[in-house]
Amino acid sequence: GWLAQESSQGTMYLERVNAGVTPPAQEPTAAPTPEPTPADVEREDVEPLDVYEEIEISTSIFVLGCDRDDDMCEWDGGPRHPVTLDTFFIDKYEVTNSRYAACVEDDTCTPPRSPATETNSRYYSSRTFANFPVVNVDWDQARTFCEWENKRLPTEAEWARAAGNGISTWPWGEDDPSCDLLNFGDPDNNSYCVGEPAPVGYYPDGASPFGVMDMGGNVAEWVADWYQGDYFTQWPARNPTGPDEGTWRVFRGGGWSVAAEYALTARRNYNGPGSWSTAIGFRCVRSE
Repeated sequence: GWLAQESSQGTMYLERVNAGVTPPAQEPTAAPTPEPTPADVEREDVEPLDVYEEIEISTSIFVLGCDRDDDMCEWDGGPRHPVTLDTFFIDKYEVTNSRYAACVEDDTCTPPRSPATETNSRYYSSRTFANFPVVNVDWDQARTFCEWENKRLPTEAEWARAAGNGISTWPWGEDDPSCDLLNFGDPDNNSYCVGEPAPVGYYPDGASPFGVMDMGGNVAEWVADWYQGDYFTQWPARNPTGPDEGTWRVFRGGGWSVAAEYALTARRNYNGPGSWSTAIGFRCVRSE
């Protein structure tokens, strides 16, 4: 699992317990962080983003998980097994600061546990970061927001399907991870693609097979399920929603501060529901 730790600046970040992942050799490039950072870039080459856009994932049967004989498969990611999901609609982009702020202004959501990241003290409050993913929110805060939008957190199975699990090794396909495809890092060598969250949708070439953005990197994402390591051995065949109770909540996907391996579509992660970090955000779904 990952544990939330406090940095010297008072902000929170995630540290992988028993981290032993070999960092990617080809990427990211060595520090310092490239200039300009995404916060400074004028996105004149693309159309303005509709941060409320959804993508329909039609009813389907797919193979969830990974083969435990695969060197890249963690023990809790297998075995591979068929799952049927009813049609759902998933946010194309991670929930942004601006979307989340509207819920706070409505007195339904509470502000992020910290307005800062490691590099920006006004990450949540500055308009510069309006279209960046909201971070420093725990599982309950994420759930409250999705319910406020008449949506919900995705189940782990829905998230995995939208990311391309059962279709490809990585959300974007089979190409090796690179800083052109996702925002990730090599913390062992203090080397990062960006060194902070990037605007949502900043890596269009890293989209999933369904066109869902940033499922490989940028920030990891809370999902609805409780975590159980061997749950895949007893997973219901249709619309699984996870164990009835537990200690940890699942989050999925890689992030700006961790190695590329966490972007694997079959990779599972977990943390306490009250934890929060600059490396975790979320997105919402709704049923048909």
